Amino acid sequence: MHSGYLDLALDLGLIGLAFALLWLGVMMIPLLRTRSALLPPYLALLLHSAIDFDLSYGLVWLLLLWAAAIGIAEARDGRLALSLSPASPTGTPQIRAALLLPRLVRLKHRFAPRLRARRSLPSLRSLLCGLAAAALLVLSVSGFRDAESQRLHRQALDRPPQANREATELLRRSLALSPYRTSVRVELAERFAPQEATALLREGLRYGPERAELWLALGRSLAREGDPSAAEALRRSVELDRFDRVTQTAALRELWQLTQTLRANGHLEKAEAAASVGAVLYADYSRLAEALADAPAPRNDRAFRLTAEAMELGRKLQQPSHPLTSDALR
Repeated sequence: MHSGYLDLALDLGLIGLAFALLWLGVMMIPLLRTRSALLPPYLALLLHSAIDFDLSYGLVWLLLLWAAAIGIAEARDGRLALSLSPASPTGTPQIRAALLLPRLVRLKHRFAPRLRARRSLPSLRSLLCGLAAAALLVLSVSGFRDAESQRLHRQALDRPPQANREATELLRRSLALSPYRTSVRVELAERFAPQEATALLREGLRYGPERAELWLALGRSLAREGDPSAAEALRRSVELDRFDRVTQTAALRELWQLTQTLRANGHLEKAEAAASVGAVLYADYSRLAEALADAPAPRNDRAFRLTAEAMELGRKLQQPSHPLTSDALR
């Protein structure tokens, strides 16, 4: 996304984006208080991130943290001078600090016993720092697992076709480290027998129930088994990604193959039900493509259109005229 904040919203959700903005705002407070010279570049980075993918680079985050750290240091260094009124006739900040030092020494002796008593107990700041350190440790381990999963995935893709067993093992290890990675799960399922692939894909729905490619792979696996429930999985994949001509065409293709398999096995009623699902999906697909083509100013960055293969499959699926019944797909 050419907007760091939209990208954060897609990755973390609106609540995650709100926390990120709150954190960036809190880091800016010391820069505002001290009127730091780093405030303009800090704001420039934040504003430019709204129209570009600056936040995708670690260097940008390091610059933001660096500016905030310097702002905090400036605030601490200037706290002694700022405690006196700027209108005081005592002269320069160094002189004002020197006049304030005896008062600080007297306050230290007065409150020293109380401060020592408080230091004997864990302070709230120490507790918060400990929690933050633990959270960073957990995030670091999670990030390492994800990076290792991606490395194993790349290694599996680089393996030649004759090294299928080795590539499968690499995909297994990659998925074990990051079970929410749908692309790895789908590629691994393609190397399994239908029954084992179906179990693997159903497990993936716990991590990505709104991933169209996962539902499409599940429908393909069920169709290979001749399971009529493949029709529902394929329909779900289309609902989740209607403006993808590849998904639309693939769903019709699998439904046609499912229809043929059910007919060959003598399940004529279930075959007609699956064909009816395909006919409905094709009708919706063709209407959607026609509406987009007739729009006065269509936005079609994904080149969505009705494919020739889909038209042929739709013609075949529309031949049966038996209505779809809920009992037929059970």
